[in-house]
Amino acid sequence: MASRLPPEPSGEPVLPTSPVSTSVNKYFHYRRLAIVARDAEILWARYPDLRSGEDLTVGINTEGWLATRSDTARSLADIVYDLERYERMRMRATADEVIVRVHGLERYIQADFSDGTAGEFILDLHLRRVLGEWTVVKTDAMTLGEYHAR
Repeated sequence: MASRLPPEPSGEPVLPTSPVSTSVNKYFHYRRLAIVARDAEILWARYPDLRSGEDLTVGINTEGWLATRSDTARSLADIVYDLERYERMRMRATADEVIVRVHGLERYIQADFSDGTAGEFILDLHLRRVLGEWTVVKTDAMTLGEYHAR
């Protein structure tokens, strides 16, 4: 837990044109594709580090569960992300990675295009440079228990 950002916004804002912002947008693109298709391999092919270390109790690398086992993904036409719905993305650099906090809204559009469900999320993305590009190597979603303990 030491690498988790504080509950309140802190760190440097992520500028919309920065390479880190581009990498965050790319992650959410592949996440959306994987959940709608109910196929975690779509995401894992691009982010192989997310394939291991899943821990639903603390929200680590839960994409496989979201894509294949969650009821949310049962028959979706699309997912719409509003990544800065609640606050701007912020990042903090450590010695070998950047951690970006995304506090946004995730809307699920049902297969019949009716409005599905929506929910607030807080997600820390851990990015490292791989072949000159920032890439997500770990995700840490704030669970309800962690949220209420703040």
